[in-house]
Amino acid sequence: MRLPSLQEVASNQLFSYMEVGEVRSLYLKHSESAQVRFLKFETRKYYKTDEGLSLEAFRRGQITESMDLFRNDFQMTEPTDYKRTRYRVLDTPPTEYQQWQILAFPVLEETGEDILTIKRSDVPRQEATNLYDFILFDTDVLFVHDFLDDTLRGSWITEDHSLIQSYIGFLDAIRGKSVSISPSHN
Repeated sequence: MRLPSLQEVASNQLFSYMEVGEVRSLYLKHSESAQVRFLKFETRKYYKTDEGLSLEAFRRGQITESMDLFRNDFQMTEPTDYKRTRYRVLDTPPTEYQQWQILAFPVLEETGEDILTIKRSDVPRQEATNLYDFILFDTDVLFVHDFLDDTLRGSWITEDHSLIQSYIGFLDAIRGKSVSISPSHN
């Protein structure tokens, strides 16, 4: 299953573009109305994030403090009635950011999220150059993220079911090469 390139996404009339502020509002709307599932696909080697204090503590080697800060950020996360799955592409060796994120995965699991990892080298060759981050809510809406200098600046969004199904097909195809970090799924 081939993902379109970001250039193809940007030029496809079935997608509309929203700046990050609008994206957050629409994301919250869909996170409240989702009924079946939330799928997140992450590929970047680094993100500029709101978890800066936790990441900085990690960089100083203060792992316990780092995870406590991260956990405090996610204590406000409300349980959901839908299944949440994160697919994370990891480099070999993992980047510093990915190492920090791996330590944070159990905290995300505590909030009900399933985490699946896949080595970048295990992604099908035809997909490896087209990897980018995206989020799906049910089969209703797809957010394809647009980054500039590791900062989210907006997303291309579509509600086209055939496009959404192609992204679900991609995730289904790589699921077999993914590893769950949850002992209950291994």
